[in-house]
Amino acid sequence: MKKILYFAIIGLCLCGIVACEEEFENPGDFSVKATLGFSPASALSKVDGITYDFKVLSEKDTAFVSSYTRNDTTFDANGEPVIGPDGKIVINYDTIYFKTGKVARYYEMDTITFPSHADTFTVHITSNALWKAPQFKPKKTQWFFNYNLKTDGTSLYGGGDGYFYFRTTRNKNKSRSEKAEQYIFTSDSTVMYHFVFGQKGEKD
Repeated sequence: MKKILYFAIIGLCLCGIVACEEEFENPGDFSVKATLGFSPASALSKVDGITYDFKVLSEKDTAFVSSYTRNDTTFDANGEPVIGPDGKIVINYDTIYFKTGKVARYYEMDTITFPSHADTFTVHITSNALWKAPQFKPKKTQWFFNYNLKTDGTSLYGGGDGYFYFRTTRNKNKSRSEKAEQYIFTSDSTVMYHFVFGQKGEKD
């Protein structure tokens, strides 16, 4: 009986403590649109201190498109399912695309061409939201890499104002035929920047 009474008192005390906790503060106004920009709007070279200005080539509102697969059984003139050479019913797979109703602001940036020597660059990001800058993976020779100082990796992400870092390797040949592409966007994908980079060669 004493044990039951003891636990009942403890329970009442805990309830009292919970009831006395302060209310959770409002984490923010989620109706505010996400913003993403650069200040200054340039990439700063670490080797020679030169800044490479960002120029918007075009900008537009884009609608998000999603898709799903629809399976349709093929029927012959008699309304019977068509059987294929493998003895199975022939099924057509159609991809149906549809607008999701979500709109994003897309910025296509003018190409920036870097010198032939290896260099590292810093970009100052200004934002009121979470953002991402996934690593670009070239199809041929890798010469452009972004990097995360905190994780020593190549997958960049952050929240609010921050920094984006990338580096280029030395090019002993002619100008690179393959451009490097880098996307930087808010986590909700409502603002996206598409950067294109080139690099000169020592044999130009």
